[in-house]
Amino acid sequence: MTIVSNIILYIIIWWTLIFAVLPWGNHPAKKIKLGHAREAPENPRLYLKFFVNSLLSAVIWYILYYVITRKLIDLEKLSIVTIKQI
Repeated sequence: MTIVSNIILYIIIWWTLIFAVLPWGNHPAKKIKLGHAREAPENPRLYLKFFVNSLLSAVIWYILYYVITRKLIDLEKLSIVTIKQI
């Protein structure tokens, strides 16, 4: 795997996982301020969520990197069109 493919894989994992991490621990505000939505969380803790998301993404990326580099799953067999066919 090249550096570019590793970076792209990490970004895809991070972006997909952020939608699972964002709702963690959100509670609607007890007092609704003027101009705020009722559903808006009181304290969204976005910095913590981005940090946790980055760590989880790194762990998942490393697992996928290990599986791909050790050829535990052969990606060429999974693909519909191989390089040899092109």
